[in-house]
Amino acid sequence: MKYIVLILISITSFLFSGLIKGEVKDNSENPLSEANITIEGTTLGSASNETGYYLITGVKNGTYEVTCSYIGYHPITAVGVKAYEDSLTIVNFNLYPLEMEMEELQVEHEEEDYTDQMQFRKLESVKFYQIIYVPNPDQNLKKPDKVKVGFFERLFYKIGKLFD
Repeated sequence: MKYIVLILISITSFLFSGLIKGEVKDNSENPLSEANITIEGTTLGSASNETGYYLITGVKNGTYEVTCSYIGYHPITAVGVKAYEDSLTIVNFNLYPLEMEMEELQVEHEEEDYTDQMQFRKLESVKFYQIIYVPNPDQNLKKPDKVKVGFFERLFYKIGKLFD
């Protein structure tokens, strides 16, 4: 019963609260995804999707400042945005890129002679040898024991003889 009441309260608060939606584009009218949109003085906010659209739910009656920010762009704040319960407010943003200038950067480089510190060695050709084992005639070599042939080996041998 408690869960049903909580679900009904959350649904009614969602249905009877205001919505702020819109889209975020750059100065070339390209959509900006993952832009941050926040309502100042509240904990409400959203991020734009891959097509640049965003939606903020749960907005109470009032006049707000809505800020849109994106890395590498100037943030923009829409002042005087009026939101009403049971209504939709549309706020679109066009962001302009930041133009940053750096001071002149000077790189100093000292050239060092490393040839004295390097040691070279003479290259030698590689010789390959083939090792062949030749038994000593003085050794007493044993003949291997007779190998026992199993049933399946004999069977496959006889079947092979039939097809020769």
